[in-house]
Amino acid sequence: MDMGHSVGAEIARAKKSLRTTGAVLVVSKGMKRAVVLYPTGEGDFKQAIVISDAAVHMMVLQSTVRPIAHGRITKYVLSEAADGSLPIEAAARVRLVDSPMENLARRKNHEGRPFSERDLINAGLRLHKEFRLTGCEEQIET
Repeated sequence: MDMGHSVGAEIARAKKSLRTTGAVLVVSKGMKRAVVLYPTGEGDFKQAIVISDAAVHMMVLQSTVRPIAHGRITKYVLSEAADGSLPIEAAARVRLVDSPMENLARRKNHEGRPFSERDLINAGLRLHKEFRLTGCEEQIET
């Protein structure tokens, strides 16, 4: 079985497990594996599945999960785009609505032409999206 297929299968299993009410994906720094836990109803959590860190990275980059807690242990839940409540395109617009790049894209120079080339704006938007997906915003002190 090739690595891509294996990661794809892990992601599919993780998405299915994360659809359980209250389920979380738990990732610990420095570990090669992560776990999906779900509440038992008695105040405890039970392990649903174990997935590789490669699958977690792919899920974060694809906006399948969003972080809810950071630290030595990071917790993720299924994102709105992944659980079907928002189309993926709409979810991407929601995440980027406050991007400074959008404001820069609307600006014109003294000759009335765009201030920045569209390729540069698109690169900045991709960088902003990845920055938001990794949860770095919440770790930066103001």
